[in-house]
Amino acid sequence: MEHPNLEVRVHEVLADELPEREFDLVHERLAWLAEPERGLRSMLAALRPGGCMLVEEMDFQSIAPDAGLDAATRALFSRVIDAHHAVLAEQHAFDPFCGRGLDRALSTAGLSRVGLRGAYRSGVPVSLEERSGD
Repeated sequence: MEHPNLEVRVHEVLADELPEREFDLVHERLAWLAEPERGLRSMLAALRPGGCMLVEEMDFQSIAPDAGLDAATRALFSRVIDAHHAVLAEQHAFDPFCGRGLDRALSTAGLSRVGLRGAYRSGVPVSLEERSGD
């Protein structure tokens, strides 16, 4: 992204020392942090007064197979999601249900005007053969 009035910086929020009260906008994903509360505090300290924080998280609790699929496909889908959660939790500090507590975490951190928005994305399963034609 190149705009004359935009500077994008990338930080490892748990490892880097962020400048205090310097950023107009901060963005983070808490679900991947080993210490999400510390990451949130670090980002808040880096935010200028009046600035905006954007935290994006999925809530995997709501993932469910389409009821229109056959029973075997629904069962496979559920096993894949369970395996997905297990692998990510084992290899990272991944919390698949982090999205559920964002309102509480942000309000407790002292933010004002906390707003949440849910989104649902639906898709039709696509086979590898169909995708290779893209």
